[in-house]
Amino acid sequence: PILIAAIPIYLVRPPVPRDHQARTGLLFAEAYWHQLQRQPPGEVRAKLLSSTEEFLSQLSLELRKAERQGAEPSPTWAEIHDMYGLCLGESGKHAEALNEHQLARELRPNDPQILVHYTTALVRNGQPGQARTLLEAALAGCPDQPILWYELGVMDQVAKQHSQARKAYAKALEHDPTLVSALLNLAVLHHQGDEPTEAEALYRRALRLDPLKARAHYGLAVLLAEGGDFAAATPHFRAAIVRQPRNEHFWETYRKMAENAGQTEEAEIIAKQAAAAMAPPPQSLEEKP
Repeated sequence: PILIAAIPIYLVRPPVPRDHQARTGLLFAEAYWHQLQRQPPGEVRAKLLSSTEEFLSQLSLELRKAERQGAEPSPTWAEIHDMYGLCLGESGKHAEALNEHQLARELRPNDPQILVHYTTALVRNGQPGQARTLLEAALAGCPDQPILWYELGVMDQVAKQHSQARKAYAKALEHDPTLVSALLNLAVLHHQGDEPTEAEALYRRALRLDPLKARAHYGLAVLLAEGGDFAAATPHFRAAIVRQPRNEHFWETYRKMAENAGQTEEAEIIAKQAAAAMAPPPQSLEEKP
C-alpha cells in the first residue's frame, strides 16, 4: 500500500543538515520517489508527487541555508538537488528543475547521471544546443559512458537524425549490452525504417533482459500484428496491458489490430475490456454518523 498519510510526518522543517541528516532525508525522498514511479497516473500519483516535492523543497532550502552558514557540501547534497530537480520536472516546473540540476552539477561535475539529468532539463528549457555541447564534451573526455551515448541518441532521435541516433545507441550498447532502453529505442528506429527482422531481434533481446518490460511487449506485438501474425502478437499485447492496464493507447492499438486481422468479435471483447479497465474506480460510500 502507498503510505501517503505517512508523508506529512516527515514534512517538518529539518535542522541544518549535517551529512548523516542529509543522507537520512535523501533515503526518505528516494523511497517516495521510487513509489511514485510505480504509481499510474491519477489522483493518488498527483498527491504523492506533491508531497514528495514539498519534502524535497524543504531539504533543498535547508541545504542552501547550511551552505550560507559555512557548512561544507557533501556528495549527498548533490543527490538531493538532483532528485528535487527530477521531481520539479515531473511537475512541469522546468525552469526550477534546471536550477536544481545546476546546483547538483556544481557539486558533482563529473557524475554522468547528474549530467544527463541536467542536459534533459536544458532541452526542456529550450537549450538543446548547449545540452548537446555538454554531452559531446563529456564523451570526448570519457567515451566509455553508455548513459551519455544513450542520451545523445535520444537527442538525435527527437531531432529526427535517425542515422546519428542509431550510431549513438550502438555505442551505448557496445559499452553496456544490457541497456534495455537503448535496445528499445534502436528497435523503434528499425521498426520505423521498415526493417522488421532487425526490430524483432532487438525487441526479443530486450525481453530476455527484462521479461516484464511493457514497452518491449507492446513494440513486439505491433510488429507481429503488422506482419500478419495476430495470434503471436496477442500474448504480447496482453503482457503489456497487464503491466499498464490503464494505458489507453495500448488498448486502442490492440483493438485496431484485432479488427485489421478480421477478428471482429475479439475486437468487440477488447473494447469492452478496455472500457472496464479505463473506468474510474467506484466511490466508497461515506458512513453516516
